[in-house]
Amino acid sequence: MGSKIRDARKQQNITLRELSERSGLSVSQLSKLENGKARLTVDVALTIAGVLHVPVASFLFSRNRECRPGARSPGLEAACCTKQCHGLRGAVQRLP
Repeated sequence: MGSKIRDARKQQNITLRELSERSGLSVSQLSKLENGKARLTVDVALTIAGVLHVPVASFLFSRNRECRPGARSPGLEAACCTKQCHGLRGAVQRLP
Protein backbone atom coordinates (compact mmCIF):
# COMPACT_ATOMS: atom_id res chain seq x y z
CA MET A 1 0.00 0.00 0.00
CA GLY A 2 2.85 2.36 0.74
CA SER A 3 4.16 2.21 -2.80
CA LYS A 4 0.70 3.17 -4.06
CA ILE A 5 0.71 6.23 -1.82
CA ARG A 6 4.20 7.14 -3.05
CA ASP A 7 3.13 6.68 -6.69
CA ALA A 8 0.05 8.89 -6.22
CA ARG A 9 2.14 11.56 -4.48
CA LYS A 10 4.87 11.53 -7.12
CA GLN A 11 2.37 11.63 -9.99
CA GLN A 12 1.25 14.97 -8.59
CA ASN A 13 4.83 16.19 -8.01
CA ILE A 14 4.20 16.53 -4.27
CA THR A 15 7.14 16.12 -1.90
CA LEU A 16 6.92 14.28 1.40
CA ARG A 17 7.28 17.64 3.15
CA GLU A 18 4.35 19.10 1.18
CA LEU A 19 2.19 16.06 1.90
CA SER A 20 3.15 16.36 5.55
CA GLU A 21 2.12 20.01 5.69
CA ARG A 22 -1.18 19.37 3.91
CA SER A 23 -2.10 16.24 5.88
CA GLY A 24 -0.83 17.11 9.34
CA LEU A 25 1.18 13.87 9.40
CA SER A 26 4.92 13.96 10.07
CA VAL A 27 7.43 13.44 7.27
CA SER A 28 8.80 10.52 9.29
CA GLN A 29 5.39 8.85 9.55
CA LEU A 30 4.71 9.32 5.83
CA SER A 31 8.13 7.93 4.93
CA LYS A 32 7.55 4.87 7.12
CA LEU A 33 4.16 4.32 5.49
CA GLU A 34 5.57 4.59 1.98
CA ASN A 35 8.40 2.19 2.82
CA GLY A 36 6.14 -0.38 4.48
CA LYS A 37 7.62 0.19 7.94
CA ALA A 38 4.35 1.42 9.45
CA ARG A 39 0.78 0.19 9.16
CA LEU A 40 -1.73 2.30 7.32
CA THR A 41 -4.86 2.98 9.37
CA VAL A 42 -8.22 3.83 7.87
CA ASP A 43 -8.05 7.38 9.27
CA VAL A 44 -4.61 8.02 7.82
CA ALA A 45 -5.59 6.47 4.47
CA LEU A 46 -8.63 8.74 4.30
CA THR A 47 -6.53 11.78 5.17
CA ILE A 48 -3.88 11.05 2.55
CA ALA A 49 -6.47 10.18 -0.11
CA GLY A 50 -8.26 13.45 0.59
CA VAL A 51 -5.06 15.48 0.27
CA LEU A 52 -4.08 13.69 -2.95
CA HIS A 53 -7.66 13.76 -4.31
CA VAL A 54 -7.63 10.04 -5.07
CA PRO A 55 -10.06 7.31 -3.99
CA VAL A 56 -8.89 5.58 -0.82
CA ALA A 57 -9.57 2.28 -2.60
CA SER A 58 -6.61 3.03 -4.87
CA PHE A 59 -4.35 2.32 -1.88
CA LEU A 60 -6.05 -0.96 -1.05
CA PHE A 61 -6.72 -2.75 -4.31
CA SER A 62 -4.65 -3.39 -7.37
CA ARG A 63 -6.25 -2.32 -10.62
CA ASN A 64 -4.30 -4.99 -12.48
CA ARG A 65 -5.46 -7.89 -10.34
CA GLU A 66 -8.95 -9.29 -10.33
CA CYS A 67 -10.28 -11.06 -7.29
CA ARG A 68 -10.74 -14.75 -7.78
CA PRO A 69 -12.46 -17.09 -5.30
CA GLY A 70 -9.89 -18.31 -2.79
CA ALA A 71 -7.28 -15.69 -3.73
CA ARG A 72 -5.85 -13.34 -1.12
CA SER A 73 -6.37 -9.63 -1.59
CA PRO A 74 -3.21 -7.52 -1.39
CA GLY A 75 -3.32 -5.16 1.54
CA LEU A 76 -6.14 -6.92 3.35
CA GLU A 77 -4.87 -9.35 5.96
CA ALA A 78 -6.55 -12.72 5.67
CA ALA A 79 -9.26 -11.27 3.46
CA CYS A 80 -10.41 -13.83 0.99
CA CYS A 81 -11.72 -12.71 -2.37
CA THR A 82 -15.29 -13.80 -1.88
CA LYS A 83 -18.57 -11.93 -1.83
CA GLN A 84 -17.41 -10.28 1.41
CA CYS A 85 -14.28 -8.98 -0.29
CA HIS A 86 -16.27 -7.58 -3.20
CA GLY A 87 -18.70 -5.99 -0.75
CA LEU A 88 -15.79 -4.29 1.04
CA ARG A 89 -14.37 -3.11 -2.27
CA GLY A 90 -17.70 -1.43 -3.10
CA ALA A 91 -17.95 0.14 0.35
CA VAL A 92 -14.42 1.53 0.19
CA GLN A 93 -14.97 2.96 -3.29
CA ARG A 94 -17.96 4.90 -1.99
CA LEU A 95 -15.89 6.58 0.75
CA PRO A 96 -14.86 10.19 0.11
